[in-house]
Amino acid sequence: MGRAMTDRAPLSYAQLRMWLFAQLEPGSSHYNQLRVTRWSGPLQVPALERALSELIRRYEVLRARFWSEDGGVFQRAGEAAPVTIPVEELEGELPQSREKAAARRAHAIAGQPFDLERGPLVRAVLLRLQPQEHHLVLVVHHIASDEVSARLLLRELTKLYTAYLQGTGPVVAPGTGQYADYAARQQERVGTPTEADDLSYWQARLRGAPPLLELPTDRTRPARASYEGGEVGFQLPATTVERLGALCQRERVTPFMVLFTVFAAVLARWSSRTDLIIGVPIAGRAEVELEDAIGCFANTLVMRTDASGDPTLREMLRRVRAAVLDGLAHQELPFERLVQELHPVRSPRYHPVFQVMFVLRDFPPLDLAAPGIAIEYLPTADRGRALVDFALELDRTRQGYSGEFAYNATLFERSTVERLGADYLAVLDAMLEDPELHLSRLPVLSGSPREAGSDATARALAVLERLSEEDVQRLLADAGEPPA
Repeated sequence: MGRAMTDRAPLSYAQLRMWLFAQLEPGSSHYNQLRVTRWSGPLQVPALERALSELIRRYEVLRARFWSEDGGVFQRAGEAAPVTIPVEELEGELPQSREKAAARRAHAIAGQPFDLERGPLVRAVLLRLQPQEHHLVLVVHHIASDEVSARLLLRELTKLYTAYLQGTGPVVAPGTGQYADYAARQQERVGTPTEADDLSYWQARLRGAPPLLELPTDRTRPARASYEGGEVGFQLPATTVERLGALCQRERVTPFMVLFTVFAAVLARWSSRTDLIIGVPIAGRAEVELEDAIGCFANTLVMRTDASGDPTLREMLRRVRAAVLDGLAHQELPFERLVQELHPVRSPRYHPVFQVMFVLRDFPPLDLAAPGIAIEYLPTADRGRALVDFALELDRTRQGYSGEFAYNATLFERSTVERLGADYLAVLDAMLEDPELHLSRLPVLSGSPREAGSDATARALAVLERLSEEDVQRLLADAGEPPA
């Protein structure tokens, strides 16, 4: 690797999707990624500016510029210029309100759109809460970064800051390659036997899949999708995490497989559907040389889950395990390339292929340090936006897992999502207690907004939805009702 980003470098499929979105939604900040760290101690702003300048110089994709020409879309690396990090004072806020004020300001900074044609794609602001306490707000457009890249950037930023502070210079070894290599290799893979094999697998896997997982919503789906979002957070108790680990060992599965299975089971009960299509983001760094590279490598797998036949939770887990292993074996096909070939039903009302996502960020805790400075990573919710109808997002923490149900606020009331979240925790607990529990017997305590107060009603409605018109006419006749 090491290919330079020339004046007409190709885009990856993920980059092209985000570029197209920017053309359809000019001024949007939906793909802005926010990262906030607390720096406690005598922060030297010039050293931090030099560190960030070096990172942007080192990784071409962070200073990429995008434009269309002759029917194509291209990118090139802009000039590497010194970075100035503005400092905003929040010391005037009352001590008990500074954290909230800093969080509000961070999200306001993240809400400012990027100009993909002019750049830059990185924005940094320091919020000073006290003389020796700052929040570093770092915003990077998703077209140049992903979750793994964000962690790498923060790790290298602190190492570079330390080097400049100590006068040793940029001792951090450059990454193993530039994003331009990855984007070019994606294009070169089109039409190869390897791509054909991956494409054949996914086409077969998704043949006949329902275009829409219609969850019982509180409001009618609008004619055009809205991105207004909300979040409901929760924490998995330590005892639950311990029992989860024990189950994984017994069943020879990963925490992802168990947590995903429970999510699918709850969705099956809430939707009265047995054919579930769920999007799952993955790191997309199957090759060793990509592990330390910066850019948007993340891909999305489309997990089709079979909940038919009233399976036990153990049987559902086995089905999920097989689907996950097969999917990972064919993970190099970009989701955008799959959509290109599938020609799914397109509607301005919902996301194509899937409308529900499951996200597990199973990374080790991010340890950051600098001389005389305590650095803490501050998790931030993507406030106010929802690219799909509903998503469960889980993050590994030092205590276990923290979670968040992200939802489209034009479809769901917060109270509904809270009930669904309670069901998820109840079913997870039930699975850890008895994996032989059948889907129909799950402790779904709260019910969905359209259930008429009982599981029996929901099951009856589910049966009626699957009857043919002739069956309905016959049932009406048997009941003494005149045919329609």
